Amino acid sequence: MVLRRSLSALLLAGLALTAEGEILGGSFPGIDFGDTEKSVRAALKSACTKLSTVAVEPPSLPIAETSESHLVCLGYQSQGVELGEVAFTFADDGLALIEARRGAIESLLPKAGEHNASLGGYDAYLSTWTVAHADEDAVWALTEAAARSYLFLWRNPDLPSNPEPRSSHRPSIAAPKILEFGADLETMTERLSAACQGISTEEIAEPWLPSKPRRQTQINCFGHRFAGYPRKIEAVFGDGRLELAWILTGKGEEDRIRQALIAAHGPAEIVSQNYEAFAGGRIALRKDKPEVLLLSEPLVPLYQATFAGDD
Repeated sequence: MVLRRSLSALLLAGLALTAEGEILGGSFPGIDFGDTEKSVRAALKSACTKLSTVAVEPPSLPIAETSESHLVCLGYQSQGVELGEVAFTFADDGLALIEARRGAIESLLPKAGEHNASLGGYDAYLSTWTVAHADEDAVWALTEAAARSYLFLWRNPDLPSNPEPRSSHRPSIAAPKILEFGADLETMTERLSAACQGISTEEIAEPWLPSKPRRQTQINCFGHRFAGYPRKIEAVFGDGRLELAWILTGKGEEDRIRQALIAAHGPAEIVSQNYEAFAGGRIALRKDKPEVLLLSEPLVPLYQATFAGDD
């Protein structure tokens, strides 16, 4: 499956979130992003036939630093909206993500605003930060942080429709085996197409790789698992050969990824304001933007000044 347009360009276009108290046109009265679990539970009390809480300790959600919990509502009915199941996800006790299923397409999409693009099986509605998957009868309402972490690619295991148990999320930070530095663009396109939920390809008009290629191409892989969650991977090619890869992560998990990298490779060899470099400079934790950088061997010496904060 090849996505016709970049998910990044669509979801991170900088459009405003829905107005306060108007998530999906008021489909969830009295509930807004950022609300506490206690507040949302009170608003849902009469709307669900069954309401339960799942606390995840320690937190694993990419956008959760100190706490993670989920309110699972079965049989939601309010303001003409009827849903079989809804998960309200909280990161650091602020509502950050809603995943609705069974009746979601019929009840919620009419309130999602303008349809911006179809992305494989996904549809994006930017004015309300909403993503839908018609075949799954699923709708996600996201905060900007949740969108930047591509959490609509994740299926909340606390919902009955999602069969994958939470215990299966083992947070490996090993470099994805699908990435073979030096491999050609055709080979990697086939490999990423098979391993990712979807891909998009873009030509970079002004190459910025320090190896100074004449042509720079990027394949965006959506949905490959890293550190326990499906991610976006940006595989960057210089003159048709894979040179580096960015793995987009969440700010809330920065220290968890740091500790995992230390456990795997020992203490960081370079630490600056924006980077911590490991494994002889082949792997770096980026801190100004939540990402992990993987480098080919020829690029390692060319990134030392960047890691040290000298350029």
